[in-house]
Order: sequence, then structure tokens, then C-alpha cells
Amino acid sequence: VLGNPYSLKYFSDINNLVCGYEDDPLAQEAAAQVVVGALPSVGHLPVSIGKRFSAGDGLYVKSSQILGFSLPEAVGINSVALTRIDNIVNSAITQKIMPGCNMLIIKNGKIAFTKSFGNLRYESSQKVNQYTVYDLASVTKVAGTLQAIMKLKDMELLSIKQKASFYLPELDSTNKSNITIENLLLHQAGLHGYLPFWENTKVNKKLDTTYYSHTKSDKYPFTVATGLYGNQILKDSLWHWVVTSPMITRRTRLGEYPFLYSDLGLMILQKVIERISGMSLDKYCDSILFKPLQLERTGFNIYEKVTSDQIAPTENDMAFRGLQIKGTVQDQQAAMMGGVSGHAGLFGSLFDLGKIMQMNLNKGFYGGQRFFESTTVDEFTKSSSNKSHRALGWDKQPDDKDSNYISSQASDESYGHSGYTGTMVWVDPKYDLIFVFLANRVYPNANNNKMTALKIRRKIHDVVYQSILNSNSFPSSQL
Repeated sequence: VLGNPYSLKYFSDINNLVCGYEDDPLAQEAAAQVVVGALPSVGHLPVSIGKRFSAGDGLYVKSSQILGFSLPEAVGINSVALTRIDNIVNSAITQKIMPGCNMLIIKNGKIAFTKSFGNLRYESSQKVNQYTVYDLASVTKVAGTLQAIMKLKDMELLSIKQKASFYLPELDSTNKSNITIENLLLHQAGLHGYLPFWENTKVNKKLDTTYYSHTKSDKYPFTVATGLYGNQILKDSLWHWVVTSPMITRRTRLGEYPFLYSDLGLMILQKVIERISGMSLDKYCDSILFKPLQLERTGFNIYEKVTSDQIAPTENDMAFRGLQIKGTVQDQQAAMMGGVSGHAGLFGSLFDLGKIMQMNLNKGFYGGQRFFESTTVDEFTKSSSNKSHRALGWDKQPDDKDSNYISSQASDESYGHSGYTGTMVWVDPKYDLIFVFLANRVYPNANNNKMTALKIRRKIHDVVYQSILNSNSFPSSQL
């Protein structure tokens, strides 16, 4: 009931009532947030109404700690300062750094800012909106694979100090027999960063029909791209190539492997997760995280969940698949795995990613559910290497704060990850802050590297911090 509380006399036989007092957009929004548990109800009737309602009546219902909405200023953000983002993004779109993007700022557990820019394609009038789904690329590593590792660790089914070969006996008697889970997470296991295994599946620059078919069948059951299907031996061959791949030759002064960011390590971690859980990575992530968090627009092979018009396209891949990629993963190695890999393959939208990051910021708790022990989140999000700035799976603020894709204002406590397609998530416990940025800068050409070269994500992230740190000292005339 939004409006004069005396109108409650017309609803005396209703079992559940929310009285919002005012019939305006803010009251409507607040009432909706109370209903879903984003805000607590703390009000009491100021008057008696009829025989049923007495002055002072009211139930205290606590928040279930899910994301709600707030005006920026209510959580210490200067909304005028945030307008600087428009100039950065609109200029980037004009320069064809990206056709469009989505961004989200969460502060103090509240969605304080969200905005969509541009179109899904340069040549299209279809606008990006807050529900647009993006290929997350390497954000998969932290929003999917790492969450699964943390769960298995919490369940005492996995130890990060254990060798991967303990869980994967096929690594015994190989050059990877002594690699630990910890070193895989820290990217210091001696693995190459990237090896183009997809090239092994082409003959005379054409797809080998041993591995691929344009017709789905029992022999070619899984999707590699729209209208292209893979033989099961494709996955088996890829795993064989990972297992038998050479190690890097570079070593530290102590004879150990240095930090080298590697996709191969996450592919091995995927196998560990699947071997322990008895489930494929996508199904395991669904069961422990995506479904409990009620994420409707996040998952692997997203084309099975949402319609094509809701998905941002990625590259026109003429080198490998020979077609425009949309709804299936841009990364070639992940495509060879049927769109499900430890290093790439996850798709997602703004609010869904916001939930995952908020749950981590809450140290494993969200919406009345505990997903991880707080000590586990602490362990995985702290700097854990003497060879790099990295945490277990997460990226961190580097020593050279001017070299990174994140703001130099981000605290040393903060953590997150970026994705090749133009995505980024960053969590900063010091400021109770989450930043999510989604874009498809690889459309139509993945060689377009202007986003990194011009530090677009960093410039936007800088504005976010400036809007917080100067929230009380930004006269509008200076903006």
C-alpha cells in the first residue's frame, strides 16, 4: 500500500501488507527492495486504523543481505564526478575501441551506479542494456573455476598444497608430476602461457573432418561454434596435448619457476575439479554457485539459456572457425572443449557478476546462504607469492601501480581479474566497493588492442575512485 496509511482500513483481511506511506518512485523502489529482502523493514504505524491496526504496529524484518539499489550520494559517491565516465566511454566508442559496454558500481552492498553505452555492433542500432550478456573470457577463471576450487577446499576434498598428479594420475611420470594446486593458482607452475593447440586440428588451413563436422550427430555431439560440431576425440586430444606440452626453460635464481600467466594451468585445474566432483565444470558451477545465487544470465554455452539478441557478438574468427562468433566462446581452446573450460567459456551479465563479487566481498555469505568459510575467502584473496603480486587465482594490485589495467587508487587489499574480450571485475574491501565492466572490444577483430593501449578500463576505474575519495569536495562547477 503506497500512499495514505488510513487506506489500510480497506485491506484488513489481507495477511501480508507493506505500507510505503508515499506514492512516488522512491517509495515504490524501497517497498520492492523490502519485499525481496534487499532492505530491512523498520517502520511502525504512527496512527491507529480501524479495529485491526494500532499505532506502533509493525514488524521488523531484517535484510537478507542481497544487493539493493541506492542513490550514489547515499553511499558516499559523488554522482556529478561520475559523469566523467561518459566522455571516456563515448570517445572510446567513436574511436571504435569497442561498440558498447556495460558497467556497475556497488558500494556498501548497494548498487549505486549502473549504465549502458553504445550498441552490440558498430553497424547495428541494437542498444546495449543492463541485461546484455557478454563473453567473460578470463573472468571465467575467478567467477567460475576459482569458486569451484574454493568449494572443494572448504569441503576438505582438495588441498592447495597437494600435487595435481595426486588427483590426476595421468600426470605421473610426466614433466608435470610435481606441480601443486597452489602453483597452478599462482601461475608459477612452469607452464607456457598459451600454446595454439587449435592449429593441430587443421589440415592445409582447413578444419580436419576427423575432429569437426557441420552436422551434429552421435559422432560429433558438442558445439564448437554455430553450425560447427566436435568429435569427442577433440577433447581427448586437447587434454593429451596439455599433458605432454613442454615446460618453460626460464628459472629463478633459486631454480624455481617464475610467475608466468598461463591458460594451461586453469585447464589442468578444470580436470582436477571434474575428477574430484564427478561432474563437468559447468554443471558443478551451476550446482554450487549459479543456481543458489539465482543467476539467470550466467553460465557456459549461454546460447542454451538466453536468446541470441541478448548476447554481444565477439570476433569474426576467420583463422580458426571461419565465422562470426556470437553466443559460443571466443577463445579457440575453450571452443575445442565444447565451450566449457577452466580458463574461458563463461558468459554473464552485470547484476549476476555483481552478486558473485558481493558474495566474495561478504567473505562467502550472500542472501542468507553461506557459500564459503570466511577464512577460505581470506586465504584466497591475500597476496600469496614471493614471485609476483598475485593471490590464489585472483589478480592483485602490482608493485608498479601505473602499469596495470586498474586504478592506482585501488587498495592493496583489493582483488579481481580482467578478460581478453574487454571485461573486468574488481573488489575492494577497504572501500566496500565492487566495479564490473563488460565490453566486446574483440568485435569484429580480436587484434583491436586499443582498450589496453589507451588504458580505457583504468581511466574509468580512476573516475570511480575519484568519485569516492572526493565525494565531499567536488563543487559541480569544477566538473
